Amino acid sequence: MEFCKWVDEQSTGMKVLIFFPIWGWIFGFLYRLFKFIEDTSKVINLIGAILFILGPLGFILEVIDFILVILKGKPTFLVE
Repeated sequence: MEFCKWVDEQSTGMKVLIFFPIWGWIFGFLYRLFKFIEDTSKVINLIGAILFILGPLGFILEVIDFILVILKGKPTFLVE
């Protein structure tokens, strides 16, 4: 999907803004959902997408994702 390609092509600074914890859970959900749609054999992406929409748990996961984006330059938590 074009969404994942677009996110992957962004600079690290832009990814930090995209995955900022206040609105980043929406992008985290969409990123994992589109990754699952691209390759349906990677069920971990669907599980990650579902966990990201579960209220407080989604926020906690997004904070972890935000930290990993800062450290590694891309979302890597529950993504294959």
